[in-house]
Amino acid sequence: MKFKFEKSVVIKAGLRELFNFHLNTQNITIISSPFPVIEKIEMSSNPLKTDSTVSLLLNFLIIRQNWIMKISEVKPFEVVTDIQVKGPFKVWEHKHIFEETKAGVKMTDNIIFSPPWGVIGLLTLPLLYLQLYLMFSDRHRRTRNFFER
Repeated sequence: MKFKFEKSVVIKAGLRELFNFHLNTQNITIISSPFPVIEKIEMSSNPLKTDSTVSLLLNFLIIRQNWIMKISEVKPFEVVTDIQVKGPFKVWEHKHIFEETKAGVKMTDNIIFSPPWGVIGLLTLPLLYLQLYLMFSDRHRRTRNFFER
């Protein structure tokens, strides 16, 4: 089964600047909370482009997780899509969607995912949604603070 999570924020920034910021995965350290610790970031190309790969080594204190993603789509100034090749989810497709508005750039994180662990994973859905909500709320706040300082 696949599930959807979506969250948006409006940021007072130039579309080109915000989009290009997201083409450099090194910037994840600027907009991510301190947990989990991102120990290592590898990108096959910078800036990211279609078919680039990204590898993150995440430290959850007692567990380390290597998360490998492939960039399946880059439409300049519109969307960047990454799909999980290896990682914590059974399925993960994450679209970063950018839309210019009068108030600023509306940035939307649209995620289609399937939890790991079969039936046990389904039982964790409320916790996964809460975790995604908190994580992306924090990332959006940090991104807005970075661009609107």
